[in-house]
Amino acid sequence: MVDSANHPHRVFISYSHKDEAWKERLHTQLNVLEQQNQLSIWEDRQIAAGDDWYPAIEKAINSANVAILLISAEFLSSKFITGEEVPRLLARRKKEGLLVIPVILSPCAWQAIPWLASIQGRPKDNKPLSSLPKNKKDQCLADLVLEILELVGQQVDTGEDDSEFTEQELQDQLREYKRYLVESYKYLDFKGIDSIAEAVKGSSGITLESVYVPLRARLDAPDAESWHRLGGRLYRGSTAVADAAPDKLEQEISRAEQDALTVEDWFKQRPALVILGDPGSGKSTTMKRLALGLAQQDNTPLPILVSLNAYGKRLEEGIISFEEYLPEYFHGKRAQLDPHKMRKLFTDALKQQKAVVLMDGLDEVGIYRGPLVGQIEHFVRAWIPECPVLRLPEHPLRGKKDENEYQRALSQFNKESAKIKTDYERDLREWQQSGNRMVATSRFVGYRDYPLSDPRWQTVALNDWNREEID
Repeated sequence: MVDSANHPHRVFISYSHKDEAWKERLHTQLNVLEQQNQLSIWEDRQIAAGDDWYPAIEKAINSANVAILLISAEFLSSKFITGEEVPRLLARRKKEGLLVIPVILSPCAWQAIPWLASIQGRPKDNKPLSSLPKNKKDQCLADLVLEILELVGQQVDTGEDDSEFTEQELQDQLREYKRYLVESYKYLDFKGIDSIAEAVKGSSGITLESVYVPLRARLDAPDAESWHRLGGRLYRGSTAVADAAPDKLEQEISRAEQDALTVEDWFKQRPALVILGDPGSGKSTTMKRLALGLAQQDNTPLPILVSLNAYGKRLEEGIISFEEYLPEYFHGKRAQLDPHKMRKLFTDALKQQKAVVLMDGLDEVGIYRGPLVGQIEHFVRAWIPECPVLRLPEHPLRGKKDENEYQRALSQFNKESAKIKTDYERDLREWQQSGNRMVATSRFVGYRDYPLSDPRWQTVALNDWNREEID
């Protein structure tokens, strides 16, 4: 483990001198952590006049913990960068797991570069920073700093030796933790998940299991969903929507509701799920039901249910990674829950791909919504593998070949494509059905201001209750 207090993580910035202004902008953001001795930043302007520059760059590359590549046409046109720096960094990435983060500065043909197209770049969706408004540019760079803090923070020595716990101590802690979950969520209450003690004391005496109705959800339609939901409700409850095309509207709503699955089914199909719904639609109750069901069984994934509102308030006191916050959230919930043992339980479950992390109330986060979303995205990238991607070979072109040659090429294409599709479908099933699970909830309103947009996430929208379900 690395003690960041004495040995700050070393960040190597690779860039074209024509992108000096961007490098300085990034350096300013990284300097926040450098001032706290958490990072040590290296870029070639640090080479003093008269020094032998090549050995200095070579030494910096070999000692870096993180490499940030500022991608532009000038960067990709530099023979030294692409012929010397990049190959060395990629070799360390492959051999040692060096964290390499490309940042797309301006429009360029980066997709045509195989090594670059295969690495997840920043900003999200690989949109060039230059195409974003000024405040978005700064936000993307700030998010990048938080991501680095999250990823390298997993190596930081916390000063506690988790190996000191015996297997029996951890098993006892696990039983105590599951008992806490069962007692907290067994009975129905009409509150959020923050005030557990009060909820248990003031519970209705009605067990959650006895009244729980599985909610149904459908794939969210980002552009049209709000209109269909609002228009559908207005039409059903009033004749005032004269121009709402009610027949078409009802058909769309009916079709969406017929295609819906239960939340539990979505949970089984996707490792990372965002559930959108209205206030009082049952989002928090569903999360409690998932945690309760897992806590009541043996040999099941470990449920970890936390309030994002509480995490947002914690971020107001100072940046803390989501992974570090998980055991802290349960500190003081019950005297028997030791934070160091809890951290060990959670970390082991995540490493063994046997954790279910339930995050309730994304819409309830205040001014730290942006940093919180960034931390969650980093957490998900760290503990859920990337979704398999179907990449087929290039289809042969008839016009450039004689007919016999074309038919042979087409036959080979079909064979290769069939095998690739079979392998892809197998990998996709494995990805969907195994490993850690993450679920987050939010209201519709305001969600898209700071969405969870990593491709691992699947966003679904809760159906409205119907009369049969209520009865």
